Amino acid sequence: MSRWNDGGRYHGGFPTKVKAEARRTLPMRCAQCGDEDAPLELDHITNAAAGGTNTLTNAQWLCIPCHRAKTKAESAAAHKARAARRRLPTEPHPGLR
Repeated sequence: MSRWNDGGRYHGGFPTKVKAEARRTLPMRCAQCGDEDAPLELDHITNAAAGGTNTLTNAQWLCIPCHRAKTKAESAAAHKARAARRRLPTEPHPGLR
């Protein structure tokens, strides 16, 4: 799992101990599609940007296609929310009331 620095916030993956615990306790199948044969990635149920933690209770296994689709959807939702915050409120022109 990669780590990077983005806008002063540090993003990292799950700690090694949490990954090991996930291997022991979580079902080794994709939580989205149920595939048991595909390579799996440990996913944050609630992503870090939305306040998710690096704990086992916030972890699930996803196959690579499901993980990509989930990440893409989260990214699109975050982009849409940022764009909405940047928009100025629309007010009627004072002379047109």
